[in-house]
Amino acid sequence: GKKITLFSKLKYKLTAWCQSVLSHMPVLVMELYKLLWVKKGIVVLAIAVVIVSNTGIKKGYTYDSDLAVAMKYYSEAKDMQLSDELSDIVYRYEQESEYWNDRLKQINTAFANETKEFTREDMNEATMQVSLYKKGLEEIHRNINNLEYLKGKNITGEVTMPFAVEEMLGEKLYSHEAVYGLLAVIVLIFIIFSIVSGEKKQNMLISIHTAKRGRLSWCMMKLCAVLIVSICIGVVIFIPDIVNITRVYKIDDMQTAIQNYPRFSFVPIKMSLMAYLICNIIWKLVLLMAIAGIVVLISTMSGYVLSLVVSLALVLPQLLYMLGFMYYISIVSPLLVEENWGRGINQLNGIMLVAAGLVCWVISVRRIVKKGH
Repeated sequence: GKKITLFSKLKYKLTAWCQSVLSHMPVLVMELYKLLWVKKGIVVLAIAVVIVSNTGIKKGYTYDSDLAVAMKYYSEAKDMQLSDELSDIVYRYEQESEYWNDRLKQINTAFANETKEFTREDMNEATMQVSLYKKGLEEIHRNINNLEYLKGKNITGEVTMPFAVEEMLGEKLYSHEAVYGLLAVIVLIFIIFSIVSGEKKQNMLISIHTAKRGRLSWCMMKLCAVLIVSICIGVVIFIPDIVNITRVYKIDDMQTAIQNYPRFSFVPIKMSLMAYLICNIIWKLVLLMAIAGIVVLISTMSGYVLSLVVSLALVLPQLLYMLGFMYYISIVSPLLVEENWGRGINQLNGIMLVAAGLVCWVISVRRIVKKGH
């Protein structure tokens, strides 16, 4: 006897139309629909987008007046390769440094002998110039040493001002990268933890496994859906972050070879800064897919609630480390690509995670296809 309103009629018709459309969709689309819509994964993803949009790095590189001499050198020698002309420029800066060192010695001697040849202003100026040239020459020699190192690797390096890029991808990024890596893993867990355990909870596995090609086809579609979701999470978290950082640091020339920055001279293949950042993101996507394999295996071995609890427990070491309680071994740590370079472990932990992820994927498929759970 309940009166049906116009709004209710429209809602019912829209729901019926949507179900009709979905009934003709491939299984993969249906699996994505279940993960992102039915299980509210799209809400979790939207929350991640909001967090990323409001927590990016706000301040770029600040000019250091102590690097005035180095800045002048980089402006003068910009894009130059190892050559006699570049050597002449370096020699001139060395001569200027020697001049100020000799002048400071003369001033100190004059003051020691209590002569009136120099004033206190002369001493202050000489002291400042000696300090500026000392720091400047350290940077100039670091640049030249890098160019010579690259020449030994058959890579043609060019003089490039490194300060903004090295800070952008250096220690200032570490804590920021840790937060975004943790966010990506938590979002991934909340969306896919029920990929198998949810089917067990709803008693769907028996029906699926008795259907034609139910086990293998269903398993492959689940796997593909999880991989697509993993990539989407990485895209919406890591790409906007990189875009924001390069914008804040005002990095205009993205085609400069990454090896021109001494901090990245270890990169074996000559590539641009843009290519390096793209490789960085691709590597993080691969790591996310490996982590997804671990979560899927937990989902096949646990019930609905337990799979969520166990999966979230994987990020506990990272949380404790960020709070200052322990040195961490975490599934999140391989995502901190730049920090791993700084720690000297390179990407070994990432390679180990990818191997572990592949093993987990294989075991998960075997459990689902062969054992039926």
